[in-house]
Amino acid sequence: PHTWQIATTLPQTSATTFQTASYAELIDHPVETGIIEFLEFEAQAIPHRIALSGIYPDFDRVRFLADIQKICETELA
Repeated sequence: PHTWQIATTLPQTSATTFQTASYAELIDHPVETGIIEFLEFEAQAIPHRIALSGIYPDFDRVRFLADIQKICETELA
């Protein structure tokens, strides 16, 4: 459906086309399609992006991002 989005780290060649050199490369890149909300934050000046799949109106995004940012900062340190 036109309202769906694609979340993946695959190399993108157009709005809805992705290409890899091999099957081995393909399986290293997860793919999620559907209604996706992207949440972004930085940890140690590195941009991070999370794909939240589905509709969750009561989900505490602020707390989630604060918690995950602390985890990432600790792991990067």
